[in-house]
Amino acid sequence: MSGWFVCESNPRGKHGQIEYHLERDFYIKPAEIREHFAFYFERFPVSVEVE
Repeated sequence: MSGWFVCESNPRGKHGQIEYHLERDFYIKPAEIREHFAFYFERFPVSVEVE
């Protein structure tokens, strides 16, 4: 078990990529997320990825 978590043996994207769609998969709009976490967006340099 000592090597299963090592990046080289389990790289991100090894078996493809999972893409989520907020509105379709979670029934929430990006604007609602930004509103809820406005304090975080104001405090840290987070870039908006989805309009």
